[in-house]
This record gives sequence, structure tokens and C-alpha cells, in this order.
Amino acid sequence: MSTLFEDIKQRIDLVALIGQSVQLKRVGQSHRGLCPFHQEKTPSFYVRPEAHRWHCFGCGEHGDCFDWLMKHDSLSLKEALTTLAGMAGVKLDDQDRQHRISQLLERVQRYYVHCLHLHDNHRAMQYLLNRGLNRDTIDEFGIGYAPRDARVHLNLKEYAFTEDEIVASGIVIQDEGVTRDLLRDRIIFPIRSSSGHVIAFGGRVIGQQQITKYLNTRNSVLFQKQSVFYGLHEARLEIARKRQAVVVEGYMDVLAAHQHGFTNVVATLGTSITDSHLRQLSAIADDIVLAMDADKAGQSATWRSLQKAEETLRDGATSSVGPRRSAPVQGHASQVRVMRLPDGLDPDDLIRNDAAQWHDLLVEAKTVVDFAMDHVADRYNLNDSEQSAAAAAEIADTLVWVSNPVSRAHYIQKAADLLDVDESDVRELVNRRSYVQRGQRAEPVDSRDESEWDEYTLALLATTALPPAGICEFSKTASAHFAQWLQDRSCADEPPPEEFGDLGTRVAKWTTRVSELSNADRSRELLQARNVLHRQRLFSERAEVLSVLRATDDPTERATLAQRYSAVSGAIVAADAALAR
Repeated sequence: MSTLFEDIKQRIDLVALIGQSVQLKRVGQSHRGLCPFHQEKTPSFYVRPEAHRWHCFGCGEHGDCFDWLMKHDSLSLKEALTTLAGMAGVKLDDQDRQHRISQLLERVQRYYVHCLHLHDNHRAMQYLLNRGLNRDTIDEFGIGYAPRDARVHLNLKEYAFTEDEIVASGIVIQDEGVTRDLLRDRIIFPIRSSSGHVIAFGGRVIGQQQITKYLNTRNSVLFQKQSVFYGLHEARLEIARKRQAVVVEGYMDVLAAHQHGFTNVVATLGTSITDSHLRQLSAIADDIVLAMDADKAGQSATWRSLQKAEETLRDGATSSVGPRRSAPVQGHASQVRVMRLPDGLDPDDLIRNDAAQWHDLLVEAKTVVDFAMDHVADRYNLNDSEQSAAAAAEIADTLVWVSNPVSRAHYIQKAADLLDVDESDVRELVNRRSYVQRGQRAEPVDSRDESEWDEYTLALLATTALPPAGICEFSKTASAHFAQWLQDRSCADEPPPEEFGDLGTRVAKWTTRVSELSNADRSRELLQARNVLHRQRLFSERAEVLSVLRATDDPTERATLAQRYSAVSGAIVAADAALAR
């Protein structure tokens, strides 16, 4: 299935479009003219209508109809899409739904902040001050207040937002045909994407009312509760600088931490940490610390979530998953550690009362394996043979993924001492578990067609700290625009726009595979993929030069094109050498 971009490109007369600005002359199957992007006397700018491409062999500028408008007329991608869709007779929505909802939420955010600072709502402000927040923190995080009689949805209609947009934003509920604000008489915490856009709200009741204490606005096209962190926008730079992220459970925990200088702290939104959460953090952090209160640390459900987290970001051999890859590579993934809080204290309490102890506990946080070893007796009666066997199996399931042989030997010895059994028994159990679990892992990918390198590179970009999209020389226009969308999207789980068709599905297939790689391996694979795309682009350019060379009888032009053919061939040799390294 072609994407919207490809559909439009096929319908546009590229010669007519460029001919409005450049005087073109037919040369064989191509059209030639003076390049508008650099000064020249001999034409080196070619338009190939059958390929829907243009290329200047003098300055190297090239592209399709979208690139032409963006480079020649300085249009944005959206403006170019709108212009060309009109020329091609392709209908586009008059309004970008996601953009409209984003605008709606920003307006609601300003309203909530305004309400907090009204004199009539001093009760809400006093609550925040009593919780230890200062006004700088309140302003930095944009905290607001939703009045008891809030009628935000009615006010939004005065600003031309439709009922459908208001409902789609997640800020209202509908009951028997009646629409009302979801958040009323609550402190409001704006939830932002990593880029800083408001995508949802969290609300906390004031006082001890017998209703749900915390409430989030509904999931929407911008917001999926299970994959979003509170405070990530504010913490992102510090996380990247320290290469460490600390995950807590509440809004107030994040606010207290940031106010006291621990600005690499984020919170989940009332959910357990998910694979999506971990993928986001592993792109910018090598050390992920989960702050956990003593009660939850002893719960089996908590232990299972920790096991899952460890498996998600485990060390060890991972399949190299790119097109035409088969050899395994060794990588080191982000580590997950557990910080166990003192009995009866949450991060908010601890940081406000003893910031030094918080720092010390953070330094002392243990890996999941060490945490399991230290607390297995909390979950099992090791004097009971059945429970001891279950504990051994649980520990073995984790040791399977410890690839370093020295570390594994250390943990096997520790487990044997803990369970009061021989080391050989633990080792045999781990080996059996290893055979079963590693046998279920994805096999290395077989050779793929080179056309899949675009999708593979996009998957790497989607799971790696994004470099500028322009450094990747994609073979397809839609791929380049998809890369730009990846850079601009509001959150990691934002679905791709419909105009990309099934490209998003194809990229998602590769994303599942590349997510198994460590940060370092993904970076290496991305460099390799960029080299492959560069080589493919060079072959394409050489074919274009050869096509024009065969079509012209002009001696001067033939000499210029022959030089270009030789230069590109030399670049291909260099690209082959880079790939061989």
C-alpha cells in the first residue's frame, strides 16, 4: 500500500512544477536547466519525470516534489503537503486533529493556572504550600486548580473548539447525554510530553474527601497512561547528563525531588513500570533506579514486575536484527536497580526531611538480582522444601540473563549459600532454565531485501536518541518525512499519522526486533544503516548520471558527467570500505 506522500508524488507533473521557476530543456528522457541553488553557467540540474526526482550534479541538491517546495520555496513539510495535495486533487482534513487537541489542552492549562492564583482559591494554593512546595516549583511545573463548579468544556466552545474535539481530549465525561468536566475541585498537575507539550492532566482532591484521591484525564490520541512519565520533560536533560533516571510513584514525589535538586526524577501515573517506560528511559539513561517503599518491596507482584524490567533491559547476547544480519553481538543494556525506602516513608517525606539519606539510599540501590537475593526470605519460607524450590526457580530465572560468567558464578554461589544447597545444584537449575528461556528468544533475522533498510533505519531512530533526520539518505520520500515526524512527535507511543499508510506497521515490525539491542549496539547499527543508505544513494546517483550521459551528445556536458560518474564511483568504493570495517 502506498502512502499519501507517494500517491501525491505520482500525480504531480514534476517538470511542470519545477518549470515554473527553472527554464528546462528536454535531453533524452530527462529535462535540464540551470540549478537555482548555486551559480553556474553550464546546466547541471536535471529533472527525471519517470523517477519523480530532480538532481543537480553540480552542488548535489536533489529530491522530489516535496523537497523542491521545501528547499526552493522554503515551505514546511505541512505546507508542502497542503500545496501539493491541492495540485494533485487529493483531499486533506482542514484541521490537524492532534494539533487542535494540543491547542485545546494548552488553553485549558492556562485556565487552571489562572484559577489557582485567584484570591477565591487560596485554599488550593495553601494546600500546596503546606505540602512544602515553593512558588518557583509551582510555576515551573505549571500546577493549577480546577474549581468545584468548573465548566471548562463550555468555555472551550467559545474558542471554536468542537464537542468532538473536547471529548477526544479526555478532559470531560459524558453521562446519559450530559457532558461535564472530569476534574473538579482538584489540584491540577499538567502531564507533558518529553518535548514539553501538555497531553493530559492529573488531579488530586484537596483534603480527605471520600472520593478517588488521584484522577487522570482519559486516554486520547496524545496520551496513553501506561507509557507516559510525569516530569520527564523537566528531567530529561539531567537524566541525559547523568545517564541515570530515578522512577517514583507520585506527583508530589517528583516535585519534592526537583525542588531539592534531584532533577533526574520522574513518576509513573499510577501504573507499574512498563516496557514502554523502560524503552524511553534506556534511550537516555544507563542506570534506572526504582524507588520502592518497604511494603511493596515484599509483594510478589512487585517482584514479578522487577523481573520483567530486568528481562526488558538485560545484559547479554542479543540477535543483531538488521537486514542481511545473522551474527550475534554482545551488548550492555541499561541496568535496573532498586532503592528500598525506609518503613512508612515515601520519597516526598524522605527528601523533605532528610535529603542526605535519600542520596545515600540512591547510591546504595541494588541490582534486581541482588535485591532478589537479599529479600527472597521475605517472600518464601526457606525451611519448607516446596517454597525453597520455588525460590530457587525464581532466582534461576533471573540468573539466566546474567551473561558475564564471573558475575553468574558469584550469584550461583550466593544462591547456594542462601538456599543451603550445593553450587552444582543451582548451576544445573540455571542451565536448564537457560536452555528453556533462551530457546524461546527470537532467532537472528535472515537476509532481507535492501528496500527494507529504510524501515530498519527508522526503527533504530525510533528507539535511539535521535540525530538530525537529514543525515539519513533514505531511498523513499515517505521514509524521510517519517523520520522528521519521529523527531517532532509528542511522545514515544504517539501513533503515526494516517498519511504514512502501512509504513508505520512495517517500522513497528523492526522496532520490536531492534528493541532487543543495547543502547551501544543500536548506535552502532544506526551508523551502519546510515552507511548502507549512503551507499544505496550513491548507486542511485551513478545510475542517474549514466542515464543522462547516454542521452546527451554535447561534448562539454559528456565530459562533466563523466567526471561526476568517476567521482561517484570513487565514493562507492569508500562506502564499501566503511561497511567492511
